[in-house]
Amino acid sequence: MHADESLSLKTDLAITKWNIADAAVAEHARTLLASSNEAADQLTEACRSIGAWPLSTQAASVIRFVGLGSEPDGGRHLNVYIEPPLTPADVPAASVRTSGLAAVVRAVRRGLHALIEAREGDHWLDFALPVGASDSWVSAYTLAMLADIPVALIASYARELDDALEWLLAARTPRGGWAYNGAVPDDADSTAWAMIALQAWGREVPDQAREFLLCCRRGPRSFATYPAATAPHRGWSHAAPDVTAVAARALGLRIDPPRLACRPSHLPPAFWWASPVYTTAMLLECDLTEPPSSALRSALARFVPSGPFERALLLRSCLRLDIRGEDLADALVMSQDRSGLWEPSGRLRLANPETASPWEAIDSGPLFADKRGLFTTATVLSALARFVVDEMAVRSNLSDAPAPMWPPWLPRALRHGPNERSARPAAAGEERAPA
Repeated sequence: MHADESLSLKTDLAITKWNIADAAVAEHARTLLASSNEAADQLTEACRSIGAWPLSTQAASVIRFVGLGSEPDGGRHLNVYIEPPLTPADVPAASVRTSGLAAVVRAVRRGLHALIEAREGDHWLDFALPVGASDSWVSAYTLAMLADIPVALIASYARELDDALEWLLAARTPRGGWAYNGAVPDDADSTAWAMIALQAWGREVPDQAREFLLCCRRGPRSFATYPAATAPHRGWSHAAPDVTAVAARALGLRIDPPRLACRPSHLPPAFWWASPVYTTAMLLECDLTEPPSSALRSALARFVPSGPFERALLLRSCLRLDIRGEDLADALVMSQDRSGLWEPSGRLRLANPETASPWEAIDSGPLFADKRGLFTTATVLSALARFVVDEMAVRSNLSDAPAPMWPPWLPRALRHGPNERSARPAAAGEERAPA
């Protein structure tokens, strides 16, 4: 509605959901411009000005939306929304370390203290879905992430962690598994994270938990979030890539490595998460049937994270693939809040129950960030702790000195002997993940 009470109509189309490549979208846009007596080469010049020309004939990664509009005077307009490509410069800038290992350790100490202080009694609460906040799932995930922190940094919180583990064991339901919270049925993701946490801290995993998790299995190498009999919605009993990765890790199953997908990011999709790097990071924790491909390494090296949650997951993935991660670690240290936590940036998707593949749907479901930032903080602490251990292992190999602060999960043979990973400084042209 305009000031003169006239009406005009404007429609934005999420064309990347329906088109396979930017070049095809641009061709149709130029046709529309020409039909409106507009200069058809305007789009070409705009793309050139941001370094996006020529447009890809293989992927839709630059043109995001096309807006069609009409005006009260009968005129029409076409808006094309373009995301500037983030490609490496011809001459890479020199890497400037803003932190260093000591600063990373300080950030871990501050973050760990803040996370412990943020408990509600003996557990953690975060997110705010229509069914309420999560206690069991968030607490299980947090404990699993904290198991990555070196003993020297976490030993002073032994009592608090022991109480949290006892709380987690008591939170198991009569059905044998764990749930998002007490208002919903047991699910595979919460159960798998609880199993991982208990295993990591040397606690016994109840047999009923394993049995429940196997009830969620779909085929030889896939898991759904819920068993078909108890799923709140039918669509939530379909196989979920992100849940599959966590469940396979909890059960110690061999699983295929991450496969690149025909998506703008090229990374495997997630059912419950807005970030494609979550599934990749979790798959790399599993016992893989074959080594990850070089194409995956390249995709991760090109991936540009959004917020500390994605940045931490990317760092975690890079460390698994021997991609240098100093810039990512530095960026995480610099983004730590004064409270010691990191800003909420883990975006959980409440998947549309009618959609088996929400990552392919336009209306895939609303997103909910971890309201208190605890889920993000736990993820960041795990990634930074692994970075510390990785750096200490490299320095130990270079100096033949014993490496302190080994975390509980590190194999004993690697705590007292040379690390199997090749210890070498960054070579010219070596892959680095963007911060």
